[in-house]
Amino acid sequence: MSFHTGEIAVQTRSGVTAEAEKLSSMITPVIRPAAQMLLTTQQLAIASSVDTNGLVWASLLTGQPGFVRVSDNQTVEINCIPIDGDPLYENLVKNGVLGLLVLT
Repeated sequence: MSFHTGEIAVQTRSGVTAEAEKLSSMITPVIRPAAQMLLTTQQLAIASSVDTNGLVWASLLTGQPGFVRVSDNQTVEINCIPIDGDPLYENLVKNGVLGLLVLT
């Protein structure tokens, strides 16, 4: 799997094209077993969504370990509700694209 043009542009601008290419083999269309196990231990995830004006939003999602789980090797389920006023749900209804960042 390769990087999309936006990622390549950022890598080039940042001067990390060679480093990114070395890591590209880690990008797969499936969630590997080690990552599946890691996700179930997390208490924090950051979801990104895009609103109707094209602005990117970051939503902080929290819960007890297990609130993020993998139901199959391509699907992540998140069992939490964003804080009041967070536009995540509205953004996803209008534009179903979601980015997810989980830090350990």
